[in-house]
Amino acid sequence: MANNQEPGYAKEDVSNKKIALYGLISILIFVILFVMIHFLFLNHDDSLILRKERPYIPLKELHAHEDSVLYTYRIIDASKGLYRIPVDSAIKLIEQEKLNKALDPTQK
Repeated sequence: MANNQEPGYAKEDVSNKKIALYGLISILIFVILFVMIHFLFLNHDDSLILRKERPYIPLKELHAHEDSVLYTYRIIDASKGLYRIPVDSAIKLIEQEKLNKALDPTQK
């Protein structure tokens, strides 16, 4: 059996045009990615991070305001009959209503 293939080495030279084209495409992709990363992550405006329109509220003041909303009585709109009551009182009222309904089935 005779083998028609010659052993050994490549007889064709590499294409300089293809190497140059692949190199330019790689450099172009690298530059595009670099510009995208720069504009997305490095070129940000600090005013978005530091909220100038909303001043910093100390945590103790915030908790005091939340506690006053949750645990105090207040008239919201007397003409409509809207009142704010503490959370604990509201829970007790709801429990009492459900207990009354369970004990007296004639109530709706």
